[in-house]
Parts: sequence; C-alpha cells; structure tokens
Amino acid sequence: MSDESDSTIELNRRRVLAGLGTIGVASAGAGAGTFALFSDTEESTGNSVTAGTLNLTADGNDGSETTTLSVTGAAPGDTGIATTTLRNAGNISGFLNVDIDSVSSAENGLVEPERQAGDSSTGGSSGELADYLSIELDIGGNMFTSGLVSGMENVQFNPNEPISGSSVKDFNIQWEIDEAAGNVIQTDSVSVDFTLELLQEAQGKDVVLSGDTPYGQGAGFSNPWDTTGDSGTPDISVSGSGAWGTVDHSSSGTGNATGGEYKQGFYFAGDFSSISTLSGYTIDEITEISYSLYKDAPLAGNDIYLLIYTRPEGDGNDGASWYDSRLVALPSDANGAGSPNFTTGEWNTFSTRNGASNTLVFDDSGHKGGNSVGGPVLPTLSDLGSGPIDWTNYDSSLSSTFDYQNQEVKALSLQTNSTSPDLEAWIDDVTVKLATGEELSLDLEP
Repeated sequence: MSDESDSTIELNRRRVLAGLGTIGVASAGAGAGTFALFSDTEESTGNSVTAGTLNLTADGNDGSETTTLSVTGAAPGDTGIATTTLRNAGNISGFLNVDIDSVSSAENGLVEPERQAGDSSTGGSSGELADYLSIELDIGGNMFTSGLVSGMENVQFNPNEPISGSSVKDFNIQWEIDEAAGNVIQTDSVSVDFTLELLQEAQGKDVVLSGDTPYGQGAGFSNPWDTTGDSGTPDISVSGSGAWGTVDHSSSGTGNATGGEYKQGFYFAGDFSSISTLSGYTIDEITEISYSLYKDAPLAGNDIYLLIYTRPEGDGNDGASWYDSRLVALPSDANGAGSPNFTTGEWNTFSTRNGASNTLVFDDSGHKGGNSVGGPVLPTLSDLGSGPIDWTNYDSSLSSTFDYQNQEVKALSLQTNSTSPDLEAWIDDVTVKLATGEELSLDLEP
C-alpha cells in the first residue's frame, strides 16, 4: 500500500461519533444567539359562498303568462295606456329587455261598412288594424320604441333598463288608432306577444332584428324587392321587420325615376320605421352614425349609402314637400373620392366619425346641385354640425350656403341606387350616437 494510501482518513465508529458531536456543538452555539418572537393563532371557520338570485315577475306572476293590454270596441282616434309592474324579486341587480315575438292580425269576418270601404279580404289573418295601430313602449318612463304594430314582429329591443334587487319598474304600452283608419278595421283584431327579460349583464345592441339583411332577392325578408308601389311615385312603405321600404319606378317616371328602376331603403331612428328609440334630435346633436357593409364584389358608387333627411320648415326653401335637406354619404367617397378602405369578402365599417377607417363625407343635392363634385374632400358630419356650409368651397360654380346645425332629423336611411336591382350586399351593426348620451344600436345579423 502506498504512502498516499496510508494518509487516507479512516472513519471508524468512534471517529464518526466524534464528528457528529462537533456538528452538534456548532448547532447549539448558533441556537444560543437567537431570540423568540411573539406569535398567536386564530381560526377562521364556517366560510361559504351563496349564489344570489335574479328573478323577474310580472304583476306578481312568476313564470306564468300575464295579459297587459286587453281592449274591446276600439274605434279610430281612440288612445289608451296599459301597465304591467315588473319586479326584480331577487337580490342581484339586472337589466330589463323586451322581445316582440309575434304580431297576429285577424279579420274576424266582414261587415257591410268594411265592404263599402273596399275591404274584400276574408282570410283569417288578413285584418288591417295592425296597419293603423301605433304603440309606444317604455320601461320606468324611458321610451325605447314607437311605431306601427305591423312592423314590430320578431324584433328584440334591448333598452338595458337597470333594476336593482327587490325593485319594481312599470312596463307601459301606450296605444293609438289612426283617425284615418275608417271602416276597414271594423271587427278586426290584433294580438301582440312580448317576452320580458331580466339579465345580469346588459345586451350589446339596443334592437335586434330577426332574419338576414341582403339587398337582393331572397333570404330573411319577404319580397325585399317588392315592386307593387305606384309607378313613378316614391312608395315608401314599411315591410319586413319594421324598417324596409321600397320606391317603385317600374313602369314610368321622369329623371332618375324612369321605367324599370327600383330602390330599396332601410329606415331607422326616425319616420317610416318602428325602430326609433331616440327622441327628437338635430344634426349638431349627432355624435356618430356607423354601419358595416359586406360585398363579394368590389365597392361601387351605387352601393349602400347613408341618407339623413331633415324635417321641412315650410319656408319655401324645402328640398321637397316632405323634407328640407337630404344629406347623402356615399361609401365610395369615404376619406375623399376614390379613397375608401374596402376589402371584398369581408365586413367593412363606415362611420361619420373623423379619423375612422372609412370616414363618410356628405353631399346635399338640394342645396349644392349634384353628387361628388370633386375637388376638396366634401364636408364631414362634424363640419355640418359646426357652422354654415359654403358650397363654393367645394365647387366654385356653386353659390349656395346652408346652415345644417339646427335642422331636425326626420329619418335616417341606408339605400341602394335606384338603377341597381341586382345588387347583392349586406349591412350590419348600425349605430347612432347622440351628444345627449342616447344611443341606438341595430344588430341585423344575430
């Protein structure tokens, strides 16, 4: 064995014990230099989580049907109001919304005055009363829609009216029969079914319309290209889910209203539509109007454009007998003529807001003289609401100046060009925001 081997440390039992003893002494020395801190313990017991409740009752009925309005013997010019008390019987705050599930009209036979008034329909669901019966709906005094019953079927209204636990709010139905109804409504009846919802979170849209939204033949709406109006005359009639109107120039007409041309419009937030959750407002009170547009084909000038109609003032300067100014915003003019950001086969958003991806600009043929005059970018909605518009700034050949700020809005519409009956396009997410804080949102593709 080598010297190196002789110098190897050998641990026998004695040495191991001695080594451990040394370690123990060191540990004891370290412990001798510490101090004990105060401490105490308590117990937390009985912890639990209990779910709250969100429970809506109508006139005290929990889960059973409630009849809010029942009127017999009504006549033209009659009005009334009916109320259902809604209670959040739970202890969690929620939001109240309303769906109109169905509108049923019944003829209930014909009496002689109806026949003399020209009513020859005999079908069980062919009554005319729904076309003359207007209702206004509110929750807690906050009106969220008004219009003809005939245009309200399969419409979801999301006023998102807040109601705290154990609180009550009234659901009011104000109704009125048009004085001009005449004898055609005799014996007729209308039944409307509502669904009242209490939700923990607010819905994202104020109004949801059932069905698809094509500007073309087919899906979702009956006869979207209805050509049964008076030839050569703007026949702005409500059809479908309360907002679709048709102008028929199928046989004759002059100027742009020539034979074989049709025009389809989606009316909202004003006249010609039951979709009107906003109170009266002026141009300068509009913060933003926006909508989404989908096309498989490239964007063209005749694609779905925005129209703002203002109310006539009877001062001799009105643009027509039923409106004063007609402001037109073409998607193809967004961001300046020929500069829209549009991708085929995708949803593209157009907005009146400055700085948007596609900022709409406006033309007024009634005061300016024509569409898309070129030159400087046309005025934005912000320009219209800020002061008088001097149209010579946009076309030196024009001499008209007009102040739009305080013009009251009569109706809003998204329309096609009257020469494009075969246009295939879709719209969705229509939004109107006012400076008052009011907002209308339409979900057309639920």
